[in-house]
Amino acid sequence: MELKIEINFAQLLALVHQPSEAEKTLLLTELEKSLNQPADDQEKRGGFGILKGKVWMADDFDEPLDDFREYM
Repeated sequence: MELKIEINFAQLLALVHQPSEAEKTLLLTELEKSLNQPADDQEKRGGFGILKGKVWMADDFDEPLDDFREYM
C-alpha cells in the first residue's frame, strides 16, 4: 500500500510541533529516510516496449472493410 501526502513546508512544520517527543523523533526519522531515497516513479512507468507481447492485432487490420466498399 502506498500513501502520498502533499503538504507545503509550513504545514509540515505545524504538524511536527503537535505530536509528542517520541512521535516527533519517529516522524523526523521517517522523513529523513524518504528524502534520502531516490525517486522510483520513473522505473514504475516503464518505457518503449513495455506492452510487447500483450497487444494483438489482426493480420488484415489495414484491409478495407466490406461495409464501406461502396464509398471507396
